[in-house]
This record gives sequence, C-alpha cells and structure tokens, in this order.
Amino acid sequence: MAFILQILYSQLFVTPTYPTHDFSGQTVIVTGSNVGLGLEAARHFARLNCAKLILAVRTISKGEKAKESILSSTKRTSDCIEVWPLDLSSSASVKAFAKRAEDLERLDIMVENAGLSAAGWELMEGNEATLQVNVINTFLLALLMLPMLRKTAEKFGTTPHLEVVTSEAHFLAAFKERREDDIYAKLNDEKTFNLRER
Repeated sequence: MAFILQILYSQLFVTPTYPTHDFSGQTVIVTGSNVGLGLEAARHFARLNCAKLILAVRTISKGEKAKESILSSTKRTSDCIEVWPLDLSSSASVKAFAKRAEDLERLDIMVENAGLSAAGWELMEGNEATLQVNVINTFLLALLMLPMLRKTAEKFGTTPHLEVVTSEAHFLAAFKERREDDIYAKLNDEKTFNLRER
C-alpha cells in the first residue's frame, strides 16, 4: 500500500525540474519520439540547442509530424532534426539502425523510450511481443550503440549517456517466471501468459 501511495504522490505532487542544461554541439537520439514522453524529451533536447536530434520512430510519417511540432515550438531550423526508421519488433531493423548510426560524427545521448503495451498475446520473431520490444530489442539496441558512445567519449573527452526509460509500475509485476530454469521459455508460453500479472 505504501508503494501505491508513493506513486500517487510522485505523480500528483512532484514537479520535475525544468531542464536548462545546454546541449550545444551534441548529438541526441530519442526512440519512440513521435508521441508522449519521447516527443517531449526530444522537444527539450531541441530547445536546449542540441546540434543534431534523431527521432527514431516506427512510422516515418508520424516522425515527420513530430519533427514539425518540435520545430514549431522551439523555432529551430529543420536541419537539426532527422527522422530515422526504427522498429523494435524487428531485430533486423535494430541492426540497420545501429549500422547507420556508425556514420555519425558523435553520439552524446541515447534515450531509449520506445516501448509496447500489448492488449493480448502476440508473437514477434518467435517471442511474446512485449518481451521482444521492451526487453530483447531494447537491450540489443543499447549494446549495439555502446561502441559509438565510447568512441564519442574518447574523441571528445565527454561522458555520453544511455538512458532506458522505465516505469515505477514494474514493481507491481509478479514476475513468477524468475524462478524458472528457462525464464524466456516461460515468458513465451501462451498457456501461462497473464497480462495482468506482468
């Protein structure tokens, strides 16, 4: 019960500090940046003068709409924002995105915000959908981007950041599968799939 009260308090009575850090000269990637928290995070990075902002989105047209919204609200020029395709349900898409990122001069900030909230059972590349998107390919992307972040640190003497956006609600998950010999097999078992316990 105390945990629920803590979540309610943080959601209703805590206002995050308004970001003011200057990101001049830096390159930032935000996944899932066409709506919600990702869009607003991207908007802040643009407002705070990042040199290049990459909106990593599943649907390019939605990314372009988000780009226009960001440009309209920040008065930045369109050359500072690029829209790149990234579908976290596809390992090939994740690998292609990371390969493309190798051509960047630098990567200072990587915000992995994209995620999936499934309404029911669905398989993607042989895995349950939320497992595929929110865990497997989110961390595949993180691992594939680490060399670029390290290269930036060495070349520019900076401390790049990789952030994976999560929710306090994960504490509410029962996660009974953790006791299994093969956690992934159990999570991928449609017979025991229970969305309410995840």
